[in-house]
Amino acid sequence: MNTYKILNKTLGAVALSILFSTNAIAQKQAAKDMKVLNKEIKKKGNKVNVYMDLNLDDVKLASNKGLILTPILYKGEDTLKLPAVEVMGNKRYIYYQRTKKTATQNPLIVAKRENKEPQTLRYAYSTPYQDWMKNSNFAISNDACGCNQKLLAENLLTNNGEALVTPQQLYQAYQQPKAEAVKIRQENGSARLNFRINKWDIVKDLGNNTNELATIKQTLDLVKNDPDVTITSITLHGYASPDGSYANNDKLSRNRTQALYNYLLKTYPIDKKLFKVESTAEDWEGTLEYIKSHKIPQKEAALKIINSDMTPDQKEQTLAAKAGEAFRFLVDKVWPSLRRTDYTIEYDVKAFNLEEARRVIKTRPQKLSLQEMYMVANSYPKGSEEYNNVFDTAVKMFPEDKLANLNAALAAIDRGDKVSAEKYLKKAGTGAEVDNARGCLAVLNEDYEAAKQYFQKAVAGGLKGAQENLNKLNKIVE
Repeated sequence: MNTYKILNKTLGAVALSILFSTNAIAQKQAAKDMKVLNKEIKKKGNKVNVYMDLNLDDVKLASNKGLILTPILYKGEDTLKLPAVEVMGNKRYIYYQRTKKTATQNPLIVAKRENKEPQTLRYAYSTPYQDWMKNSNFAISNDACGCNQKLLAENLLTNNGEALVTPQQLYQAYQQPKAEAVKIRQENGSARLNFRINKWDIVKDLGNNTNELATIKQTLDLVKNDPDVTITSITLHGYASPDGSYANNDKLSRNRTQALYNYLLKTYPIDKKLFKVESTAEDWEGTLEYIKSHKIPQKEAALKIINSDMTPDQKEQTLAAKAGEAFRFLVDKVWPSLRRTDYTIEYDVKAFNLEEARRVIKTRPQKLSLQEMYMVANSYPKGSEEYNNVFDTAVKMFPEDKLANLNAALAAIDRGDKVSAEKYLKKAGTGAEVDNARGCLAVLNEDYEAAKQYFQKAVAGGLKGAQENLNKLNKIVE
């Protein structure tokens, strides 16, 4: 390259530098005279939308000067510069038109300033939302490096700001359960006692009998010694396994169940009128349940035989003859565990006042009704750990209850537990209150369009509070 070209290039760079450079005092004054109007920074879905009007009515620029305005989102060390606005004096703008060169890369707006003329630039830009932007600040710089920043808003996109609504700010339709007229509860267990072949007398030290009898005692004591409960019935149901003749198994199941009944009467001072003694000669139902849910040899053949109209003895004989592998598997692995006595202790529980209920929920929550648990929850501040824990306990005690699942879902939404909320809402049924809860979960997931649809359904279903939620959502979602 010859000297002329080098010199020409150097002078061109210097000229460009002079055109891009702005007198610091003039730059600051121009930026000071610029007004930011109608500013909106909103989070919508996974986007952050920035809108503002840049009013230049009072801005004066020398013909060869430029004003660089760069919007910035920042929090701590995280900074995002949005595309800039470049406002140019007349000569600077002519140079831009000829060369298409700007002081910043890909500015959103390039405009010529006509001094003393009214002029407003509309800034509108969307950027992907990032987690750090929550509680971030918004500023606008007036130079290329972004050093001279003017703070326009702080703590943007916060859960407490106008730009975002949270479930805690919404109406949540917790439902008060009805009181139980009588609180009926039960304790269940299975005793797998060992007996000598074709015998039914109970031998305490045979096999695992000591532990099995101790477990029954522990269950009985839990209820019998509780002053809050009254035992209403004790059901013993004995089962024999299908191996062997039906007649003999019928005799064994009846006599062995009766033997346990006699043992309990002799051991505990319990009114014998409370007992119900039942028996099933051969547990083919339990056999079917096992086969359906497990892999066993010749599974389909075994199922076909067991589901047939054969007598119990014929089924056993046919299994042995035509599905020998399945038969041996059942004899060795399945049928021994079906020899048992199931027991159910049913009892009534007294009603509790608030003080008693707060004590009981920490020890034996199964004694409380949903209405009593609701009373306990509302004795704590809404949204507190104690408040939320009560609804979690309630749904554990009443896992299939629709109302318990609805309230547990709302508590989960309150603490930001999306997974649990979704799980509980699947069992909460339908209705305006459930639609409203689904709307609150959609807000937590920042799916505002879905939230609006759920709130609209809840409004149509007659839930007044859902209209409040819809109004709040409409204020922040276009």
